[in-house]
Amino acid sequence: MALRAELQSLYGNPPPYRLSSALKGIHFPPAGQRYKLRIRYGRYRTQTQILAYTPKHPNTLQLVEIQDWSYPIKWSDREPLQACFEKREGADDILLHQNGVIRDSSYANIAFLKEGRWFTPDTPLLPGTKRAKLLSEGLFTERRITLSDLKEYEGFQLINALLVFDPDFAHPIERIWGAD
Repeated sequence: MALRAELQSLYGNPPPYRLSSALKGIHFPPAGQRYKLRIRYGRYRTQTQILAYTPKHPNTLQLVEIQDWSYPIKWSDREPLQACFEKREGADDILLHQNGVIRDSSYANIAFLKEGRWFTPDTPLLPGTKRAKLLSEGLFTERRITLSDLKEYEGFQLINALLVFDPDFAHPIERIWGAD
């Protein structure tokens, strides 16, 4: 669902602003370091921040089950995700599943490699923009991926707007803990 429609469903009316207006007057830092632009938006206003960004490169994921909750847009309150992240048992990140169906990691979508092809769950918690781009380019295929399916895959890669997707790289599937 488009962001404007999401905001309308949350607030009952479309917001009285365009997110593009949040970019006016921002002074971007000089090139050389990576930054991310955070735009927080609400019913009546937006707030912007430019933050230094260091990419995360998790090598291991702990499977964590979630109950019936959804995450259709990014929320500032990440308490449910943080509570799940604390269950990672020494892994670098978590891989969330709900009713036996694979969803996402704590901050990224995921893709799985099988016989030279990449697949991404058809039930992400948050269908990210990079995921959508890679799907539209035909690099991924959406598929229902269950816990029992994991053993069929050779590897995985986390994907989001700030991570570079490398179709020739995959973490071994054995680095997903709790899938036995």
